Amino acid sequence: MVFSSPEDVIRRLITLDEELLVLSDRELPITIVIFGGSAVLLITQEARVTKDIDAYLYGDITRAEMELFNKYDINNNLQGGDSLDGFIDRADEIQLEFKRLRVYTADPMDIIIHKLLNRGDDRDIEDVIVLLDYVGDLEHLKNMYNEALKYTGAGNPTRYWDIDSIYDKYYVRKGYSS
Repeated sequence: MVFSSPEDVIRRLITLDEELLVLSDRELPITIVIFGGSAVLLITQEARVTKDIDAYLYGDITRAEMELFNKYDINNNLQGGDSLDGFIDRADEIQLEFKRLRVYTADPMDIIIHKLLNRGDDRDIEDVIVLLDYVGDLEHLKNMYNEALKYTGAGNPTRYWDIDSIYDKYYVRKGYSS
């Protein structure tokens, strides 16, 4: 599946929720916190393309439920969440009438940090630069990033992006001088 609009992501989540309603009589909803390109779509409302919904899933999820998440391209294989202390408290809940799901979009700062600490390819950097428009305090982001960087367990700190170089790219794009 390819998602190219926020509506594509929302439709997919609504259909998943409907199938979960038929499959399960669970009382507690499954919590989804969306990261990645789908989160960028939902936050910016700008057209872009992503192939899945990267998310952290919380709750006692059965095998059958997990198969549905896979069917609906919900990727629960994220890494690096432990370095984003409190990210679920900063996430914004999607205000729809889900029955079996509670769906959140991760805060732009957490998405940025996650992208910089993981793959960090050109597409991720492009997403980061777009998301910087949605961050109110760049100094706070820098502090959060540097704190998360301490907990990556990486033996090679040069693998990760320098946040100041990202800000430089952002300022050039905006026509500002750094």
